[in-house]
Amino acid sequence: MLPVEILDYIFSYLLDVDSLEATTKAHPLFSRIAERHLYANIALHNYYVPECLNWQLPLEVGQLSNLLSERPHIANYVLDLTIDIGEDDNKLFPFLEAIPSILPLLLKLRSLRLLRLSSLWTLFEEFPNLPENLLLSLAKSIQMPSMKCVDIYGVAIPLSLFHQCCNTVEWLVLNLCTISEPDNSASEVESSSSDCPPLKDLWIIEVDPSLETLVPYIADRCRQLRRFRFAPFYVEPLDLIKPIFESCSNTLTVLNIDMDEFCKVYST
Repeated sequence: MLPVEILDYIFSYLLDVDSLEATTKAHPLFSRIAERHLYANIALHNYYVPECLNWQLPLEVGQLSNLLSERPHIANYVLDLTIDIGEDDNKLFPFLEAIPSILPLLLKLRSLRLLRLSSLWTLFEEFPNLPENLLLSLAKSIQMPSMKCVDIYGVAIPLSLFHQCCNTVEWLVLNLCTISEPDNSASEVESSSSDCPPLKDLWIIEVDPSLETLVPYIADRCRQLRRFRFAPFYVEPLDLIKPIFESCSNTLTVLNIDMDEFCKVYST
């Protein structure tokens, strides 16, 4: 039998869930080693299996809750978590209300993704506010020292979600989002600016007119920014993102601005 360290190294190359699940059934020793990789990247869904990448393990919230209850050590293996909100129906809120009981158990998370793929066709239509206990749990997860990447897609969230970020988040993606202003906005945003996370990658993709709220807050967190991708929802925001450029003028190395249909050719 090969040493455990070598087996663990070999299993780290099994990136697809099917292979890892098969490995866990092959031998008890294999199971103990392979589960570390099997549960590293989980896609948490509501009542349907999302279109996961082959290295994401799709689980319902009840499945994950039972798994962590029966085998608590697995919580230390979960490194990347995707929360697929799904459709707005009578099953949505029970799903959202159940997540806060799970997030505090995942203390090694390095990536958190919150997405609502259905928003692609209902962009910026009114979306129910996320439950307060879920927002608090998400904020605490984002604050963890292990957190490196936060990706929000197609969801309405308050700016306060990012207020107390630790100096660890390096990659922030805001895609097809609506960012609302917090109730006690100005003083709280200003007070947290001195403890800004060292963002190295920032994506702002078709965020709605809440850019006026978002950019002043984000700019203070871009002093070490290396890569910036920006795709406006409308053409006017080009002036609004100027504070970001001023903040990262000495560090930015990659800039991607996608004007899409806003590009026009003028004859000389």
